[in-house]
Amino acid sequence: MNRQSLLKYVHRLGYLTTLIVVIQLLFLSYIGIAEWRKREERREATQMHRGPATERLRVLYGGEADAKLLDRLPRLETLKPDGFRFLASPSFNDMDFAIAVRRTSSGGDGVLLMTPRNAAGEGDQPVSFQLSVSDYDRLASDLDELAGEWKGEASWWTDGTGVVLERVCNDKVSSGFGNSPNFYGKVSARVFAAVRPLIPQLADLDGSWHSKNR
Repeated sequence: MNRQSLLKYVHRLGYLTTLIVVIQLLFLSYIGIAEWRKREERREATQMHRGPATERLRVLYGGEADAKLLDRLPRLETLKPDGFRFLASPSFNDMDFAIAVRRTSSGGDGVLLMTPRNAAGEGDQPVSFQLSVSDYDRLASDLDELAGEWKGEASWWTDGTGVVLERVCNDKVSSGFGNSPNFYGKVSARVFAAVRPLIPQLADLDGSWHSKNR
């Protein structure tokens, strides 16, 4: 093979190698963009949104149970102009907890539902309680501060306590749900700390709504 023929094959091999590298780079870019989109979708899904949580829960896999539990609480309209609804679903637990609180001149009028899982709405144990003005204002301020700082999270958490929060403030509703300890775990702990002293049935639970003896 003469020198000219050898150079021709070398050039062809170079073109082929370049094409392979370009294809690999395009493929890696596609994978990277797809993963970035998934992370951003996850981040967006964990953020607080305007409006109630119910409709978004109903199109989420496994969210129908939370939507049904919210329906057993007082309606959001009855909590205006200031209040919140809260659900806690501890992992590996047989009980879910649902709370609704409305701001009144005397503090916060609340109700807690302790609902056995897979009970189809039967077995609810409604417990009424009342937060003082200072305790309600502190809790509402804490929830608003946490929500104001929360930008969502792309990470996945496989267990923990699933939380739904619907906040009514100045007649406007915002909501979010997830199990990130960086936001929803803090929300869970703040709500628990506020209501625990008022509800003896919660004495054996910790701030994640799990049994202390698990």
